[in-house]
Amino acid sequence: MKYILEMLCFPPGLNIGIALLSLVVWLRWHRAAIVLLLGDGALLYLLSLPLTATALMALLQPYPALQPKDLNRAQAQAIVVLGAGRYRDAPEYGGDTVSQFELVRLRYAVHLYRLSHLPLVLVGGRNAAEQGRMAESLLMKQATMEDFGVPVMLTEEHSRTTAENAANVAPLLREHGIHRILLVTHAWHMPRAMWAFKHSGIQAIPAPTGFITADDIEYPWLPNARALYEARLALHEIVGILWYRITVH
Repeated sequence: MKYILEMLCFPPGLNIGIALLSLVVWLRWHRAAIVLLLGDGALLYLLSLPLTATALMALLQPYPALQPKDLNRAQAQAIVVLGAGRYRDAPEYGGDTVSQFELVRLRYAVHLYRLSHLPLVLVGGRNAAEQGRMAESLLMKQATMEDFGVPVMLTEEHSRTTAENAANVAPLLREHGIHRILLVTHAWHMPRAMWAFKHSGIQAIPAPTGFITADDIEYPWLPNARALYEARLALHEIVGILWYRITVH
């Protein structure tokens, strides 16, 4: 149900839903249906613009990249990496493996490990559709050790959301005497992740990666699929932040 609601709340599912609604409205109110269709087209156009995607992402990327000179000052005790889905049934690997987003995060975490020698903590479990499959954190551990040759100190294998990531890994960190961490996730996901870890009582220093920056596009007023995808990511994060503030206690 959650994923159906997400599909209907964000583009392009949102736009398809509005278009279908306008067809229903057309049966009784022609003018209202036309207004709905025109509004839907305008919304789709705006959300598909590189300018719109860049503006939305700018709101979600307030944390700058962590500089190597700041690592000692951070006085962190571990590097925590958040999961980001999986590449299911990858034919070239013969089964599930890390997703593209996870690979970006792992690569940066390994880079930080080699600079700081802080232990790695990998976080992520399974959703309802993935029962019986390996937890995301274990897939991440496999990739970290086999592909990067870097050890992993700890995995958290049960969380399904960012809020659960923070809530579940916090007691594990405390058991190991860890209270201050470098938090690795995508730059546009960092505000929600930082809020969740602050709420869990763990001091997190943001170590964002995978920044989405303005493209050098010759015609920024022409819509494209990449901009629509980035706008959807941004809207998902904005709604997620608001939802956490309302529901997470």
